[in-house]
Amino acid sequence: MKNMTLKVKISLGFSILLLITLVLGSVAIINMKSVEQGAQKLSHVYVPEVAVGNNVERYSLLTMYDIRGYSLSEDKNYLDSGRKSLEQVKKYLDDAKAHAVKYSLPTLTKLEARAREHVIEYEELVNKTEELDSKMDDYRKHLDEAATLYMKTATDFVNRQTDRLPKHYADRDLKNIKDRTNKIVEMSEVINLGNDTRIKTFKAQALRDPQYIYDAQKNFPKIFALVQKMRNAAKLPGGQKIMDTMKEATLEYQSAVDGFIKNWLDLQKVNKLRGEVADEVLHAAQETAHIAMDNTEKIAEESATDLSAASSLMITGLIISLIIGTALAIYLILSITKPIITAVKSIMEANEQVVSASTEISDSATGLAEGASEQASSVEEVSATIEESTAI
Repeated sequence: MKNMTLKVKISLGFSILLLITLVLGSVAIINMKSVEQGAQKLSHVYVPEVAVGNNVERYSLLTMYDIRGYSLSEDKNYLDSGRKSLEQVKKYLDDAKAHAVKYSLPTLTKLEARAREHVIEYEELVNKTEELDSKMDDYRKHLDEAATLYMKTATDFVNRQTDRLPKHYADRDLKNIKDRTNKIVEMSEVINLGNDTRIKTFKAQALRDPQYIYDAQKNFPKIFALVQKMRNAAKLPGGQKIMDTMKEATLEYQSAVDGFIKNWLDLQKVNKLRGEVADEVLHAAQETAHIAMDNTEKIAEESATDLSAASSLMITGLIISLIIGTALAIYLILSITKPIITAVKSIMEANEQVVSASTEISDSATGLAEGASEQASSVEEVSATIEESTAI
């Protein structure tokens, strides 16, 4: 360093500072690039992925709400609304698929395929629900018609027996009175069992509890036993035919009840399965959103770490640059001022020597002048003496 020229020293100092600045700037740029890439992933990849997952979940819930409302109320408005929401689910699944392909997201691709599979299954179950609901209406009508026929047949029989009693009373025909009275009592029991069956089917629908229908089905063996007993007691073909008609009405009624409960149970199974499938769609959507949120949090943490590291590095680098710059400044100042001071001291010493020499020279000149003056006086005296000598 001592052998370096001032120009080289200054150039070296600025080069070191420039190098430090370049290193700090490069590290900062690298960290900022990392943060920028994270921000772009957040903006273009993970935030849209969260949005897609949330939209699929949102419209899946709306679909489930509407279809459940349709299942409970059989209101077609709920069904139409549910199908519109289901179309939105499909739309956002298409968006998820396009997003996964565009940014090469294998997990999203897998979840989208799984959700779509269940959505297709769910749609089939919705159609099955509509079909079974339509059958429920048919079975209700059949149930009402069969119950009406059953009650009409039994009531007509009771009325016919009742209409004939006055004549037997008038004739004091105790045997026929007893016979017809027994028939009225037995058929009244048939009517009571029919009413109990009908009430229980109504309660089952109102309370949505199939157990009431199971209890109602227990009435039919009793009804068949009473009808068969009355047929066996009938002596005339007309009476036997009436009991056969009553048996057919009872069979029709039983068939309607059995068909109704079977269709109802099928509908309950479909409803349960539909709920399970819908849950799978929700799980896929929620998992998509959760994965995207996890990635978002991860990138946010990495960005914060990069920014913190960049800030720490910049602060440390600036402190180091300040220390090195100060040291270099001091060194350069000393390198510049020390030779100048030394040169000034040398000049001042030389100046003092010159002044001393000048004083000595002045003193010598003064001495010479005085000697010359004395010599001139001596010459004048000698000259005067010579003139006096000449004058004599």
